[in-house]
Amino acid sequence: MALVSGKLTRARVYVGVSPPVTSLSDLVVRLYGWYGTYNGTSLPGSPLTFGPATYAVTSTSVANMRLVLGSTFNFLIPSTWLTHGKLYLRAEVNPGQVVPETNYSNNYLMDSVKCGSCSAVNLGLVAVTSGGITVSLNSTLVTNMLSYFKDVYPMSTLNVWTPASGAFEATRNYAAASSKPGVCSSAWGDLASDMNDFYDNWSNRPAHAFVYGLLNQSVPHCAPTGGCNLGCSSGSGNGSCGILASDAGETLAHEVGHTLGRAHAPCGLGKAPPDSGWPNSTNPGAIIGQVGVRWSSSTVFGPNTPDFMSYCSPPWISPYTYWGLWGGLCGMNSAALQETAADAAASAPYLIASGQITGDAVALRPFWQQDYPAGEYNYPGEGPYSIELQNSGGSLLVVRRFDPVASGEALRHTDDRFHEIVPFHPSTARIVIRHGDLILTTVTVSAHKPSVTLLSPNGGESWDDAGAHTVSWTSFDLDGDPLVANVLYSADGGESWLPVALGVKGGTCVVQAGDLPGSTNALIQVRVSDGVNTTSDTSDKPFRVGFKPPRAWVLGPGNGATLPAGAPLSFSGLATDPEDGPLHGEALTWASDRDGVLGQGDDIAVPALSPGPHHITLSAVDASDQVGTASIDVWVGQRHLYLPVLARRR
Repeated sequence: MALVSGKLTRARVYVGVSPPVTSLSDLVVRLYGWYGTYNGTSLPGSPLTFGPATYAVTSTSVANMRLVLGSTFNFLIPSTWLTHGKLYLRAEVNPGQVVPETNYSNNYLMDSVKCGSCSAVNLGLVAVTSGGITVSLNSTLVTNMLSYFKDVYPMSTLNVWTPASGAFEATRNYAAASSKPGVCSSAWGDLASDMNDFYDNWSNRPAHAFVYGLLNQSVPHCAPTGGCNLGCSSGSGNGSCGILASDAGETLAHEVGHTLGRAHAPCGLGKAPPDSGWPNSTNPGAIIGQVGVRWSSSTVFGPNTPDFMSYCSPPWISPYTYWGLWGGLCGMNSAALQETAADAAASAPYLIASGQITGDAVALRPFWQQDYPAGEYNYPGEGPYSIELQNSGGSLLVVRRFDPVASGEALRHTDDRFHEIVPFHPSTARIVIRHGDLILTTVTVSAHKPSVTLLSPNGGESWDDAGAHTVSWTSFDLDGDPLVANVLYSADGGESWLPVALGVKGGTCVVQAGDLPGSTNALIQVRVSDGVNTTSDTSDKPFRVGFKPPRAWVLGPGNGATLPAGAPLSFSGLATDPEDGPLHGEALTWASDRDGVLGQGDDIAVPALSPGPHHITLSAVDASDQVGTASIDVWVGQRHLYLPVLARRR
């Protein structure tokens, strides 16, 4: 395995003794770190030291010791140790030979491990409403979900965004059974496609961004014939969705794994085929084959634990999946994926085409024209299907090949859906979808573009409250085509846009001002499509929206945890702000009601906390000095049970 720079990391040192004894007094264990070579350049803080103290030791096997956290010396690796490409380690027990032994030659062990820099993962969360039931992003279920996701993925940083303003209405039958084993039902596939739409309309999204829709677990999602639908990914975009329940972190990791090209691990799949590349010889039945540790919850996963890309639980991550995700998140230079100012300025028109192909029947979602950096989506594609843009004489202007069956079958989660962004030519008169030489459907581009006029808010309004406000517009199409609207919000005068409502039929939508980023330069834009042609109108002048405090989450340790006394401890959290986006560094401060300020940043290491109860608070401050907090209660050291003394009268 390779270690991720910037991720909280521990090294476990196993100390055995023969013949067996109950405990050893004055025992010291050290961990040395170098870079360059063994005994090379010493790393800051080296050596790390436990003791001298009395420790329980054991003569059990290393395999058994790996399954119990308390049987090993667990060193918190300083973040500076993971920045040199390769880390050289030496563990040493009883270095001063204070504890008498007959053989001191086996008291040390050396090893090395590679370290790599991985991109931040940017997760956009969308609260989905179905049948009047929605979710709260302040739920502890969201905290638990984010904690698992951050723990299990090879990522340096998890950034949480809210690219959708407010809850997205998507009432469908999420309990309906799928038409094929291992693939999403129609309702779940549609919701995953909706999340792709949010991704497309998140104009300033960063690299490695994913949009994830959350459904309340009270929304019916179990089929009458048995089996529950827990989530879905599109397989052809960066959108996915899932039920917000106690295992939501596992579902999130699974579905985002699909968007990164991971197929199903062979456990609990029923008739659905597994990943053809799965290493069955070393990891039969989708087992991880190693001991895994989730430090935020002090959970140990044995070698027979299933991989989270399977349908078995409770899961963790296998080396096979770890390296697969490493290739997607750590094998690329994220800086190279970021748009430069020149790229953003040199934009070109593109056509967003998406839908579902079942057999040779095509169900299209509305086409949308949208500007992207020139050249970003200019590639021919591969597969037996194609999207052709033709002029009035039938000449080809653009062709994009694709294979929805390969996309769906490889990932076993999407039922032949496709999502393609192709260059749009102004002379386009018709759009043709083919399967080989067979024309599946033809869409004629109407002669006239629709018109749209935004009525409200159109400038000067003040939405300082958190209540409901109506966005209204009028639209018309000379060709009589049915129109559908996307409503976008900008907090920076039109430099970037966030979706407010998508796929609106009619001329109004209701927006909760409490869900919008605050701004004195706010704008609304309504984009209307007649099926292909797209037009828009924007507020004539800015209006005001009240500013909001950040949202913070404490990801680990869990509330109510018991932590060891006299040992290094770590705390992990997240914060995001409606106006500023993800917050890091000095914007985040950790404090204990007993020991005061503990440190700053997403993840901190603390040498030790004083014994007893602690109320730990993570405070996040944004650019307007508004503060959001999250807190947990923990106990440091052994909990004592005090029983009352009763005097009995005779």
